[in-house]
Amino acid sequence: MARHSIALFLLVLAVLSGCDSKPTPVPVSGKSIFNTGRYTMEVETEGAVGSSVNFHFTDDGKGNIDELVELSWGDSIKLRIVNGKLTVNGVDRGTLSKGDRIKVDSKGTILVNGAERK
Repeated sequence: MARHSIALFLLVLAVLSGCDSKPTPVPVSGKSIFNTGRYTMEVETEGAVGSSVNFHFTDDGKGNIDELVELSWGDSIKLRIVNGKLTVNGVDRGTLSKGDRIKVDSKGTILVNGAERK
């Protein structure tokens, strides 16, 4: 009986000693790739982040193109392309050409075809 009591006591002690431990947070990261048919956009994130995408493109066949691409993720970054003009958080980041690859890394650095846009 004493052995069972000691074993039960040690089991309860082992279970209770783990109650104050906190789980180690696991870093969450992600990468999303969006292809609009004219540009490819790659977005890297850290942490749990919500995102939204809005895309509109028309071509009347006579050279008149109307284009709007809007990406936002988290509360920090909003990327917008209007008729080839790139802005990020309202700051002009230059003009794009068909086939350009836009990358926004997890620190917010904007690269177009591998070159940083400031």
